[in-house]
Formats: sequence, structure tokens, C-alpha cells
Amino acid sequence: SRRQRVCINGEWSQDIELEFGVPQGSVLGPLLFLISINDLPCNVKTKTFLYADDTSFISISNSINDLKNTVHSVMADASVWFETNGFYLNQNKTQNIMFTLRPFDPTDSNLITVNDVKFLGVVIDNQLTWSSHIDHIVPKLSRVIYLLRRLKSLVTLDYLRVVYFAYFQSVIKYGLLFWGNSGRLSEILILQKKAIRIIANAERLDHCKPIFKELKITTIVNLYIFDLVVYAINKSFDWLFNEDVHAHNTRNKNNLSFVHCRLSKTLKSHTVLSKKVYNKLSHLIKMYNTQIFKNKLVVWLLKNPFYSLSEFFTVQN
Repeated sequence: SRRQRVCINGEWSQDIELEFGVPQGSVLGPLLFLISINDLPCNVKTKTFLYADDTSFISISNSINDLKNTVHSVMADASVWFETNGFYLNQNKTQNIMFTLRPFDPTDSNLITVNDVKFLGVVIDNQLTWSSHIDHIVPKLSRVIYLLRRLKSLVTLDYLRVVYFAYFQSVIKYGLLFWGNSGRLSEILILQKKAIRIIANAERLDHCKPIFKELKITTIVNLYIFDLVVYAINKSFDWLFNEDVHAHNTRNKNNLSFVHCRLSKTLKSHTVLSKKVYNKLSHLIKMYNTQIFKNKLVVWLLKNPFYSLSEFFTVQN
């Protein structure tokens, strides 16, 4: 057994024997927590995502009123489960966010919602524009640019590249698969250009594509292309190819098959774009094993710094 006491203003309390819990920072603590929360999805009537101590409930409905009732029911069931199992539900950190393409007035349903929410380090807004996430990372990247500017006269170019990869590229790569087609991606590209000009000691108006090649730094668009290709390769075992759909051989039989999409939001999603990028490179993907292809793709993207997806799609095979 373990005992614990606290000290306030130099005064110690009496020792109290701890009946629950494990020492903070122990290896056993996270394991026991995961075991204890593992059956939560079985006790709420909706799709549940668990990641460490972050819990998310996903409810889908065509009716606002039905959705409101579902949300209230799910939260009631979850609250009962948490209380029964000795957990505390932090209401201050519990948020509702509604994703809809239709005009929505939250006051009509008495459902308190937020416009954006931070989920595992990515800020998601209710229109899936990813504008809130851009607003979240721009200050971080600006601080890195300031750091590079201060370090430029103190360290070598190699050290500046290390700082760039550690503090700049790590930020823009996180969750890029989801927000990489944001309409505001150009803002990140502009900051990236500022960063590499500082590293290369270039002038403010110098053309950046040669600098990207010289420093062997990948543009954010190319990082996004790489993530799309890797995602498509990993998912290709679950997706249909044209040869699976057509009864006869076609010129594009090795291309991934598309399901007709009506909404522009869907057409801009990573699921659809990854298929388009895969099909653009399908003849090369079939030539090499996955790891060799990835290596060759990295080299090719370094030699061809793109500033937009449309620029990539116009390149001749």
C-alpha cells in the first residue's frame, strides 16, 4: 500500500493510505487506464473513438432535432458510465461541434455547439475549411522563422536545416493529409519560402524553386502529395481498380476506380485526391515494390518543387 500527505505553507497534513490509483508517471498507469475505459463504447449507442484520455462520440442524422436528442442521450449514458466506474467527466472540456453543409442556427435546437475544436493537435472547424488550423500553426511557424533569422549569423547552414526540420517541417507535416487541400495552404507556402530564404541567405525576392532543390527541402505541396500517395498505396488493397469494375480490359485498368461524387467538399477530400494522385503515378507504382517507389518519389519531389496540386497534375508522365 502507498501513503500520501500534502504540504501547504510549510504545514504537513496527516498521512492517508491510498486505496486507488498508481504512482504518476508509472508504466502501469496508462495500461490500467486503457483497460478500465475499454468497455465505454459498449455502453453508449453511437460510434466512439478512444485515444488515451481523449474520448469522442460521433452521431449522424439528417434531422437537427433527432441529432439533438441523440447527443443528449449519448451524454447521459456516458455520464452514468463515468460515474459508475469512478471517472470524472470534465464538463468544461466537453464540447459539441456540428459538421453540416446546410445553414444552421444552433439556437433553434437548444444544442450548444462550438465553431472549432482541437482534436489530437489538429484544429477542426465545423465547415471543414481547416482555416482554424491554419490560424493555429501560423504563429508557431512565424516564431521558427524568427529563430532562424537570429541563428543565421551564429551557426552553419547544416544546423539551420536541422532546426528547420525539427521545428518547422514537423509542424506542417502533422495531420497534413487532412488539411493539405485547404484554400489557405498558400499562406503556409509563403512562410516556408521565407524560412528557406533565411537558411540559404537569399534575397527577399529571390526565386525559391532553385533554393528548395539546393537545400533538398520539400515544398508543403509536395509533402501533401507524398502523404496522399502513401495513403492510397496503403488503402489500395481495400479499394476497387478499373479492372475490377469493367468486364473487359481498358487502357487504365491499373487505375483506382472512382465513385461518382456530387459535393465539391467530397471531391476535395483526401480520399478522392489520393486516388487521383495514385492514378497519375500508377504506371510507376506497378514497376517497383512499395519501399523503392517511395524512395524514388521522395527524390523526384525534391527535384520538382510544386506550388500547387494543379501544377503536379499538368506534369507529363
